[in-house]
Amino acid sequence: MQMKQYLTDTFLYNDLTNKKLLEKISALPDKTESIKLFSHLINCQYKWMARITPDPAASQMSWWEPIFELDRLGDE
Repeated sequence: MQMKQYLTDTFLYNDLTNKKLLEKISALPDKTESIKLFSHLINCQYKWMARITPDPAASQMSWWEPIFELDRLGDE
């Protein structure tokens, strides 16, 4: 398998899995901790992408903040 196909497959898998996870989070009676952890995953991805590009602001980015609203998690 070529790298491009591998990365495409991995992205599609992650996208589908994240959508399923967001459905489960939406159904929870107490979503607070799940939203915090999902926001952490988003922030980590933004921070790593900033390091790769390289963005001088990467070192100032938080691993844990912001904590996004549930309805914004899918877009982020």
